[in-house]
Amino acid sequence: MMPSTQTTNTAGDALYDAVMAFIEPELTLNQIDGLEKKYAGESAADRTERLRCYDRAFDQCDAVIAKMHKDAVREGHAVRAMRSSKVRSQEDAGRADAAKTIENRFDSM
Repeated sequence: MMPSTQTTNTAGDALYDAVMAFIEPELTLNQIDGLEKKYAGESAADRTERLRCYDRAFDQCDAVIAKMHKDAVREGHAVRAMRSSKVRSQEDAGRADAAKTIENRFDSM
């Protein structure tokens, strides 16, 4: 039997499993170690075809994760820009209020 492929439980593991569960559930982390036993008697042709399917599944998984990354980065930059704009607006409003207060104090003298 092959050694366990799951050595840690990371956010990467969770992301991989969440994506792969929809693509090819046999390739989720808790299933991989049992594949050798499950397919012990399969023919060479069947094994070749199964591995081709797995390769396509890994390619799909890579594409989904890449898109998620791209979308997350884009969204992160958009949120940062909104927050920065909000802070600047609040700072500008605060300065305007302070200037108005100073003007009022001078006008009342």
